Amino acid sequence: MINFFVCPKISNIALKSLVWFMTIKSNLSIEQRLELVCEAIRYCQKVRNMGMVKAAWSKALREPIFFMWERRNGGKRTAAQFQSLNASGRDWGSREIVYDHAVPFTSLSDDLMAIANPKPEVVREILDKKLVCCVITKDEDRALIKAGLNSKMPEAWDGEDPFARYKSVGIKFEPNPRWKYEPRNRIISSVSSDTSPA
Repeated sequence: MINFFVCPKISNIALKSLVWFMTIKSNLSIEQRLELVCEAIRYCQKVRNMGMVKAAWSKALREPIFFMWERRNGGKRTAAQFQSLNASGRDWGSREIVYDHAVPFTSLSDDLMAIANPKPEVVREILDKKLVCCVITKDEDRALIKAGLNSKMPEAWDGEDPFARYKSVGIKFEPNPRWKYEPRNRIISSVSSDTSPA
């Protein structure tokens, strides 16, 4: 594996280049993708511990997760596991819909950065639990912003239900028929019946 820790600035460029290169290879296995995400976590932990501020390293974590894991099923249209009922059938080109993380990335990032020794199985468990992507409408996105929930979960969040932000502003949602990967079943079964999708 490439050593990204020689110089933070050069390392960040090297990491982004590696992510871009590996993303265009369609034959990456799930294990290879998870190992690349683990390497990104290790890099970000290293530079954080050297004193780099979160704003400087967070993109080096976000990009590998987005391209290596989140978009392994294709573009945003197919990367979202769920969609709001209001977003169903809307055209991407109309600028009426938004690709959204049900649990804001900051919460996912905090959990990943807290792992003492990032291993693929531990990282996957967190990704499957918290990396829940949805397509919502612009109006629904505005409702989240108005409620102060554009980048955080509700105060009373139990730490389990990934849909808590949406439910707090009345967004109804359903599985995205374009999603092809099994973890969505684990997301649905991990929440109780009173919090499952509409």
